[in-house]
Amino acid sequence: MPRHKKNPAVGTKRTVYASTIILDQQDAQTFRNNEEVSASLVHEVSGGSDNRLLLQITLMDWGNAIVHKIERGADGIIHGIEMQLHLEGDFKKTEKKITWLAATADAPGLIPATLIDFDYLITKKKIEENEDWETFITPQTEFRTEALIDSNLAPLEAGTIVQFERKGFYILDSVRKKVDGSIAGAELFLIPDGKAATVMSKAGAKATAPAASKGSATTPKTEGASTVSMYNVKPIYGDGVGTGESSVGMYAVKPVYD
Repeated sequence: MPRHKKNPAVGTKRTVYASTIILDQQDAQTFRNNEEVSASLVHEVSGGSDNRLLLQITLMDWGNAIVHKIERGADGIIHGIEMQLHLEGDFKKTEKKITWLAATADAPGLIPATLIDFDYLITKKKIEENEDWETFITPQTEFRTEALIDSNLAPLEAGTIVQFERKGFYILDSVRKKVDGSIAGAELFLIPDGKAATVMSKAGAKATAPAASKGSATTPKTEGASTVSMYNVKPIYGDGVGTGESSVGMYAVKPVYD
């Protein structure tokens, strides 16, 4: 598969497909067993003999799949999902485009990684002369999220900038290797792209997303996410841009599946 869908010059990557895949817990939480889809899709899936309304999603770089069963624990965490591939389905008619990772023993192993984000050192834009600056020190300025990354990270060197689909841009800061040369783990720093999610202060905020189950792909939780910006940040591309555009990225990018 191409490393970048719109820039073939950067080469290709290896993509693994498997009957067992890992999804982001936050994506899984948006699924419902009985979510209404268009009548044409219901008929196409059921063959006209079953009028159940099933959720159809698109697995990015693969195709559509029908969600048949969701296993949810008492704590609200989703522990398993049963889906059926529906590759003849139209990805233009699905609302949810989901990233995924293959979980199979006979393929290159997933790489454990820590995604690191930082906050401002102080909680106030300007400290007056009569104010004690120590009272405005941000209580926590480093946030770490455990993640799993596919094996395409393996040949990259520290200092390389990568983009995780639907997540954002990161710089590979360090790589820990085993005796046999394989990667034991990696640390990556989030690169702020000027959008509110990457420049707002996280001070004083509480986690709003449910915790992830063991083995979640990419970013399983958002710890300390803030809903209030420390500074008044205007949209980089103006107020009229954003509908249908990518949710992450340094530049305005049209949706791949639009």
